[in-house]
Formats: sequence, structure tokens, C-alpha cells
Amino acid sequence: MDTSTWIELRRRLGGAALVAAPLVVLAAAMLNPKEVTDAKRQIDIVAGGLSRWYLAHLL
Repeated sequence: MDTSTWIELRRRLGGAALVAAPLVVLAAAMLNPKEVTDAKRQIDIVAGGLSRWYLAHLL
């Protein structure tokens, strides 16, 4: 591949990232369980949906 091909690929990947990143953050925010200030209630919420909590914070 010549230099112009790499530059074009980098430009396209950057553009795709600019579109995809906010969508991933939105998906993570929608998956995130309710957050409360009371520690015991928050632990109960997290324990009730542990996979959901992990997935939201993995994204």
C-alpha cells in the first residue's frame, strides 16, 4: 500500500470512530442500572443485575 492509501484508511477509520463512539457511550448509559447515593441500596441494585452492570462498564 502506498502512503495515500494509508492516509485515506486512517481518515475513514477516524470518521467511523467519531460516529461510533457516541453511540457506544449512549448504549452504555442506557444499560447502566439506576444509581443512588445510598451505598446499601446501590450494592443491592448492582447485585441484582451484575451482568448488566459489567456490560455497561465494559463499554
